[in-house]
Parts: sequence; C-alpha cells; structure tokens
Amino acid sequence: YEGSIFVTNVVGLDVGAAENSLPWDPVASFNLNGLTGIETSVDAFLPRRMLMDQFQIFDPNEVKAAVVDNNGTLAYIAGSIDPGEEDGSEVGYNFSRTPYKGHEPRTEDPAMYFDPTTVEGAEYLLDDSEFGITDLSADGSYTAEQTDGTESEKVLYNTTTHESISTATITGSFADPSGWMLLDDQDSQYSSYTHPAYYNTSTHFVVDSNGSVERGWMLTDASSGGSHTGGNDSEGGIAASKFDFDGDQFANSLLNVSFTASNFPGDVQIGDPFVDPYAALNESDFGTVQGTVLTDAGGTISEYDVWFVKVPEAGQDRYSGEPVFFNFERGENGAYTAKLPAGSYYAEAFGFDPETGTPYKPEFALENGVDKVFQITDSDSNLTHNFLLEAEYRMSFEFIPLTGSVSKDATGPIQDVFFDLFPVENGARVTDYPVASFGVDREGNVRGEAPAGTFEVEVFSPDNSLRLASDLTITIPDDVTSHDVGAIALSEQSMFSVRGSFADTSGNPIWADVIFVNPDDLEEQFWPMWDDSVGDLQDGEFAVNIPEGEYLVLAERFDGMFVSKFFDGDSNGSADTLTIDADFNQSIDFVLESRPSATINIKLIDANTSDPVKYAWFDFFDAEDEFGPIIFPEVNVDFEDPSFDGNYTLKVPGGTYKFSIGADRYENMFRILDESGSETWSKDTIWDDGSKIILVDGNVTELGSVSMSAFEKSDADLYGFNWMDEGTQISGSSIKGSVKTASGTKGSVVPKARIIAHTDDYLFWFDHTISRSNGSFEISNLPEGNWMVFAEPPYDSESFRGFRESTPIQISLPEDNGSSYDLILQGSNVSGRILFPKREVKTGENQNNALANAFVWAFRDEDKDGEPDYDAAILSGEDQLSEAFGETDDDGFFSFYLEDAGSYSLRIEMPGELSALAPAPIQFSLKNPADNLKLGNAIKIDWESKVNATSFDIERKSSTESSYQSLFSSDANSTGPDKPTAGSKTFIDATVLTGETYSYRVVAETSSGKVTLDSTNVRVSKPMIFLAPPSKTISGRVVDSNNTLISGAEVVAWREEGEGWSSAFTGDDGTYELTGGPGKWEITVYRPYDTKVDWVYDNAPERFSFKQDESKESKTINFTVSTLGL
Repeated sequence: YEGSIFVTNVVGLDVGAAENSLPWDPVASFNLNGLTGIETSVDAFLPRRMLMDQFQIFDPNEVKAAVVDNNGTLAYIAGSIDPGEEDGSEVGYNFSRTPYKGHEPRTEDPAMYFDPTTVEGAEYLLDDSEFGITDLSADGSYTAEQTDGTESEKVLYNTTTHESISTATITGSFADPSGWMLLDDQDSQYSSYTHPAYYNTSTHFVVDSNGSVERGWMLTDASSGGSHTGGNDSEGGIAASKFDFDGDQFANSLLNVSFTASNFPGDVQIGDPFVDPYAALNESDFGTVQGTVLTDAGGTISEYDVWFVKVPEAGQDRYSGEPVFFNFERGENGAYTAKLPAGSYYAEAFGFDPETGTPYKPEFALENGVDKVFQITDSDSNLTHNFLLEAEYRMSFEFIPLTGSVSKDATGPIQDVFFDLFPVENGARVTDYPVASFGVDREGNVRGEAPAGTFEVEVFSPDNSLRLASDLTITIPDDVTSHDVGAIALSEQSMFSVRGSFADTSGNPIWADVIFVNPDDLEEQFWPMWDDSVGDLQDGEFAVNIPEGEYLVLAERFDGMFVSKFFDGDSNGSADTLTIDADFNQSIDFVLESRPSATINIKLIDANTSDPVKYAWFDFFDAEDEFGPIIFPEVNVDFEDPSFDGNYTLKVPGGTYKFSIGADRYENMFRILDESGSETWSKDTIWDDGSKIILVDGNVTELGSVSMSAFEKSDADLYGFNWMDEGTQISGSSIKGSVKTASGTKGSVVPKARIIAHTDDYLFWFDHTISRSNGSFEISNLPEGNWMVFAEPPYDSESFRGFRESTPIQISLPEDNGSSYDLILQGSNVSGRILFPKREVKTGENQNNALANAFVWAFRDEDKDGEPDYDAAILSGEDQLSEAFGETDDDGFFSFYLEDAGSYSLRIEMPGELSALAPAPIQFSLKNPADNLKLGNAIKIDWESKVNATSFDIERKSSTESSYQSLFSSDANSTGPDKPTAGSKTFIDATVLTGETYSYRVVAETSSGKVTLDSTNVRVSKPMIFLAPPSKTISGRVVDSNNTLISGAEVVAWREEGEGWSSAFTGDDGTYELTGGPGKWEITVYRPYDTKVDWVYDNAPERFSFKQDESKESKTINFTVSTLGL
C-alpha cells in the first residue's frame, strides 16, 4: 500500500496482514483481532497517489471504509457511504476523512540530479526532525500541536472559494440567514457528529468539528486563516502533510481516514470495498440444465459452450436479459452440465473447431418454434436440452496468386477498382460478405491473391461508374501456384449531374460532404465527382456527377458540428430512394440541425493583470480513455470587440470528460480535484489526475472564473533559442495567418495546429507556435531570410485526423513582413496512432506510451509478402511505386495520403532502443481513396467488476462471424496470451485486422462459476497500432560489494549484430528490466552521466543469447559494482 500507516488502540500482536480480503481488492486492508463489542479506533494515513493510481479514486469523498468479519460478511462504516448507492449493513461511528497536501512523487528520470530546495514543491521539503504524527490522543487519533494556549473563534471556511462565515452568530434555527443551522448537541439523532456541528439548510449536509472537509467546507479557527489545525498551512486551506511515503525527502499528499467500531475481529478495508453480488449464492440450491452440443451430423465439437441469459421483460430483445451467474462443465462426447440459481432463462450454444478453423452457427434453444424457457426453482430442477450446430462457411487459408487483365469500354486508365469475392456452394452464395478481394494496377493487370474455391465477383469503384459487363463467377483450384482469371470486361456508366444545397435551420448556407449510398447496403457508399462545368454555384450549393442508378443521398460533416442526414424530400420521416438518370432534375436541398450539445460558460482572466485572456482553446478528453478522441468545442467570439471580458460560451456533445484550457503565451490549466475533493485548476497536470465533468445535452454548466498565469520567460528562454546569442540581427519581422481545412467558405478554422517555420537552408527551425482557437497564428521577431511555413493538424482531435500537413508557403523577410497567409491542410486517407508498453521504474508496471517522431512507410503490396511490389515498369523508371510516408507526432499520431486503391503494407521505423518491439509489416487494403481508413492491429478492452473473480475471459465476435469465441486457447501448450488474472481491469487484443469491426464481452470466472459482465461496465477502444510486449526480456539487480542496492544505474544491452539496443535505469530497489529479441546480446552497467556516485562497474560486458523464434524467454543477469575509495 505504498507505505500506508495504520494506527489502532489495540496491542501490536492483534494487528496483522489481512485474512479476509483478496490481494486485488481495491482497498488498503489489515486484520484487527479486537474483542467483539469493545470499541476500537482506527486511523489510516493513505498516500493520495495510491488511492488514485491503484484504486482509481480521485475524489477523497468517495473513499469508503468497511469491516469484513471472519465469515466473509462485509459491513460498511456508517458515514462512509450513501446508503442509497451501496448494498450492505452499516456499523461503527465517528467516520471522518481529512486531507493533507504535499508534493506528489516526481516523475523525472531516477538518474537525474536535482536540488530539492529549488524545485516546485520545495515548501514540502522535510528536515530530519519532522515526522507526520506529532501527537496521539488517548483513542489513537491524529492530532496537531496547539500553537498557543488560547481558543480561537471558529469559522466555516470554503476551501474552493475561500469564503469564511463566522459561527458566532449562527443559531439553531432552520431559517438562519447564514444558510447554516447549529445542531443541538443534546439531541440523540445528532450524536454521531463531533460538536459543534453545522447543517447546511440549502444543500443538506453537515460540517462538524472532526476536521474533515465536506463538499468544500470545513470548520476551523479564524486565526488560522482558513487552514486546517492539523499542521502547517497549505494552499486552499488544506493542512500540510508531514509524511514522506516514497523517500524523496518531500511530504506527500495523503488522506487521513478514522472511525470507531466494535464488530471485531475482522479485516479493516479502506478504499472502495464492495459486496460481491454473487458471493452469497449457495451452489447447493442451484438447479441443473444438461444435454449435448453436437454438429448437425451428430459429430463432436472440440470447443463448445452454452450461454444463459435471464428472460427479459415482454417486448424486449432476447439478449437484453440480465447476466446470469452459473457453473458450466463439459463432459465427454459433447455433453454439458450447467448449474444455475433459481430463475427463468434462455440458452444459446456455440462452438468452434480450432484444428480446422471451422466456426459453428450459434443456436438458440427453441421449443415448438419459440424460445425455450428454462425454469429453475430449486436444486430439484433438472432440465435437458440437446443442441445441433451447423458449420459455417470455412474459407481456405491457402491463398493463390491471381493474374489476368481488366478492360473497359471507354478510354482512360483503370484505377481504384476492387473486385470482391463471395463464396458459392451448390450454386448459391454462402455468405453475405466478401471473403477476399483483388485489385488492378494502372495498366489494367490483375494484382492480388485469393483462397481456393468458387466465387461470384462484384466490382467496386469509388464513384460507382464501373460495372461488370456480365455476371462473373470464377473457380480457383487449390493445386496451382497461380491462377489466371482471364480478361474481365467493365462497362463505364454515363454520369449525370446532381445539384443541391446545404443550410442550417436558420437558412444560413453551410458546407458538408454529399455521399451516395446503396439502398440495399448502407455500408456501400460512393463519393461523386465535382461537376466542374457548373460555374454559378453560391455559398452552400453543390453540383456533382454520379452514374445512373438508385441511391440514398447522405449529407455529412466530418467535424460533427451538424447532425448527418439522409435526404427526405417529402418529409415523411424516411430516406428517399432517388433514381438518377437523364431525366433527373430534382434539387437535393438539405437543412441540417446543429448537433445536440451541452453549454459551458467560463471566464478566463490573467492572474496578474486581471485582463481577459484571448484566443483560448479548450480540450475535452474522454474521461475513461486517456487515448480516446479529444473534442475541440466551437468558439465563436469576437476577440477584437472592446467589450470582450474573458467570457466564453462553449458547445460540446453531452458526455463525461476531463477538461483542460490553453492559450497563447499562457500556461495550460487542467481541471482537477484537490486533496479535499473540491474542484480547482492546476498547472502541469496529466490526464490521470484530471477530474471528471458530466455534461448533459441541453443543460448549461457554469464553471466560473479561471485565473491563468502568463509565461514569465521569453520565447527564446522557453524554447531554447536566442537571436542575440547567435549574433544575428533581429529584423522585427513577423509571419501571421490562419490554418483552415479548405479555401473560402468551404473550410473551417483549425485550432491547436502546430506551425512550423524554417529557413530554406534549415539553419533555423521553429515549431513552438500553436494556432489559436480561431485558427489564427503569428510568429514574431524573425530575422530576415527566405522562410518556409506550413501547418500540421492537431491529430489528437478526431475531427482533424482526415488531414495532413499543409503545402509549405515560401516567404521572404523582411519583404513579406506583416502579410497574412492561409495555411490549408491537405486531405489524408490513412491515419493511425502507435503505442508501445514501457515499464515504469517506480511501479514496475507496464504503461502505454505514444511512439513519437517515428517514420512510417506505406507501399503497394498486392502479394502481401511485406515487400514493395517493384515490377519491371517501376524498376525501369516507366512507372512509380504507389507509396506514402508519414511521421508520428508527440502523441503517436500519423496520417498520409495514398492516391491509388489497392493492397498495402505499413512499415514502422523503430528507434534503436525499441528495436525489439518492431512489428511485422501491417497489411491493409484501401478500396476507396476518398474514404478515411484508420489503421490498427489492436483494440483495448477495459472493464469494471464487483465480482471476486479468479480470472477473466475475453470473448470476441467479428462482423463476419455469428458467434463469440474466446481469445484464449484451452491448450496448455499454447504460446498465446494468458487470461487476465484477478484484479485485472484491462486487456489489449493484438490480433485485430484493419477494416474489420468487432464486438466483445467480458466473463468473470470464479471458483464456483462464471458471469458475463454487464455491457455498460465494458469499454472498447477504437483500433490502434500497438507494439506488443516482446517475448524476450532481461532483468536483474545492481548492488555493490556490501549488497547495498544501487538505484539510478543505467543498464544497456545491445545486439552483437549491431541491430538495435535497449536500456533502462534501476529503480529504488536496484532492479531493472529490458526488452530484447532473438539473437546474441551484450549487456553492461554505466554510472549516471549527471550525478556523482561512489561506484563504478569496470568488468567486461556480460553475453547472452535468445532463440531465433517467438517463444517466451527471460534471462536474469545481476551486477555487482565496485565502491570507490574515499
């Protein structure tokens, strides 16, 4: 528990390690062998960092306490819970939470030297005479030394607004004008409070004299200026901590929890104790459902399961019933036995044969053609049902290279064409989705490969202009090295012009994308070509060409500012199916509604001058997923209006967020909870520490005023450049302009775009400027010369991931001084984000980190061998390889544009120290260059569980599968991932395919059964590129000859072949862990480069090797360093 301290008034022998709690429970726990009925006091001093990192408790007011007796029964401490929110009995009294503020653990490199007296938080630096507990009262509670012998006047102090209310005039009347009422200390209903105690008559809570902070209010001495009496004053009226939990000389923030109870012996639990809803189930009361799961031919299936769900209410979907806790056992020859508690259930069976890769269609239990209800009343219930499962189509995994040619009945090149293959058996399609595709190069040659079998062929072109001249079925044999599909003839359809307009509900012209959709398949969408022959278009109008056919027409905004809408010309509530031909002359006019949104009002002022802060930008982060999309709200403010006073009105979709603010020349501010649980704003805060804000569409949230601190340093000091030091003459020239997504009224402004300016000789390069909330930017004080300026999109916003850097603009200074330029972002059609695991020195846990400044290369790879398709024409210089390049930003995002449809591979150029994480080329298909493809090889699944599980099973179903399958093999010899263990809350599925969609469910497994977690407690991320942890690791410890642990030592390993290296610093316990890879390695220890130490390692490097395969291996290599003489 990271040094947590527990204090009780029992003898030491009666306090020990927890006996009735599980190691993975989100609580700090110990066993207290007190006497039943005897009042026992408990004090706990819990590091705030532990509550946040281990238990995910950010608001100290959410910390609960409980006692678990030796029978496993949990009872909450009265006052620590809201009885309406938790199930369970209450015991004890005098519960209190008291926060103390300190310096949070530093995250710098452990080898980095720093002077503790000069860093931020130096006021919390402890000397040798200071320790946290200055006095213990008779009951063991924590008290502070009295500074003088006088009793000061008491005040009610708000730790957020710093408002003070004297208690001298507060009466016992509910109508007291102060809004507070003094509680009668003789009234038995108030006996649980420490008096004097005051009741807030408007929001209904009590602040008493136990020193705790309730909803931002505390009772304290007027002479203390609002500080808590338990120590030195700290900011916000919160007492200063005197506890150093992590040994870095600084006092750390903590929460002091105390209470009194008499129901011992038992375990004390403080944090987020919970009652397992299934722990009280008695398996001896369970009824039985049994039977067999076989193939429709009577054969056995190696892996099968039966899933139960409670019968839902009438009219609801069969899958909407509540999850069921049940025990399931497989027997021989397809037999199964399920044990379930009393209730009414539906059942569904599914199976999979891993040896042949054959999935089976799931079967819902039916009786007389309707869903069969399994009614369990008690242990005497014994029901039977046998399932017969039909095998699904199984695609051959032997792919055959294809050749052939494609022609069309019109002139011009054939490109961006894909042919989809639908399997056929006995003359009928067996799937409603294509199982393979192949493409065409610029010369009309077939490129690609497909599985053996018989297939119907459909053609896809982005604008739907190309069709097969006649129906086409091909058969690919399985005994050939390649197959010629012959000559495929295409007919090009006539194009017809379609006109229309976009407007908002007020009639103002707006812009949007117009997309034509197949009425029979809404996922088949076509992007029309602009009709360049139409020259009289006004703002908001469009004219496009589309082939003859029947379509639905969709209006869509990439930034989500307006609700997407299908054209409904007759306003009957259904999308119109339009027949586009030579006679079509209808105008497609859209009126788009603004997206539903919540409103936030906030005022930003300069902390020193009280002037309004202009051009601020606002980041709304996904509150549950650090790597989720960020929303930039629309900011419509005239910053040049003299009446602007710093007030902003923001519109964002309803949801749960974490929130930060930034502005040009100001330090970023993050909305957090302070040690007392009150909302406040902090500088230099990370996402983990941000507080959640819940916004509701249609509601207004007032956030008051925020004071922002301007940078005290110049750009030269902040970003490490100084013209004078270079001896360069300052011309005073500036470059300014705006960043947009398109020219004119069709584009929107881009906030937080990074502006890059460099001289044409690259002598000067600056990338510190960020566009303001209205897209504007200015770089001042530049020397004369020829400059190139371009903008990079803010990839952290989902709205701008369909873009890439703007085309550089050449500017000459001082000739172009003061001129304004529009930097127009270019479109991209492929994007992604790359993350990799990194072991944190302090915690020893792997954390996901963004791979920054890495180059990515995408190239045409129709044969999917991971190598570029350099054919004769490309090698001779007659043609060019279809390829694109990109670079990840600081958050791991990248994007690029590929001109041609086709099959591609993506290579990632890894930095040397991460070479062991280098993945195989990631393969993907781009069917439509007008679409935006998000690359990913992994999906992150998070869950919350109140079940005391021993492990978790993750089941997945793709869009082309009909049943869920476990991601974990039942084969003990499998080299695949292991099931998440008890206490796990996240898992990364690194086996996904780009372009595929998946559904997941999480099953909690216990020693007596299993239950599927409610979907509301499971969160699935968007696809990402995840560099899976390597299967080869090196770990060990560094000590000196006296066996003293050496922290901050740099351990470096490198391949003998010279390809890559790996390094890490030892932690406080002297340990290290490195990632490796196949081959021969050498490893050694270095002294930290910027810290004086009294040791050296002068032995030859150690040598070791790993197998040339993907098997898991670990090596342990310890080092002993030599101590230098004084």
